[in-house]
Amino acid sequence: KDTFQARETYKSIVDNFEKAPNDPEDLKQVAQEKLTAMDAAQQSRNREMIEEKRRREPSDSLEVNPIK
Repeated sequence: KDTFQARETYKSIVDNFEKAPNDPEDLKQVAQEKLTAMDAAQQSRNREMIEEKRRREPSDSLEVNPIK
């Protein structure tokens, strides 16, 4: 659940891992896919937060009269 640590670990693998010929899978590719998925999920959460904030804010078309 530590997304910061996970993201940094995936970045490190993407930046530094070199696949050996006998490795069954390319960990660099796997890490890049997971990093891309994390970024997409974060962007989705950001959009949801922005939409929720817009729903909660009063509309500009409504006039607000301050209490005197």
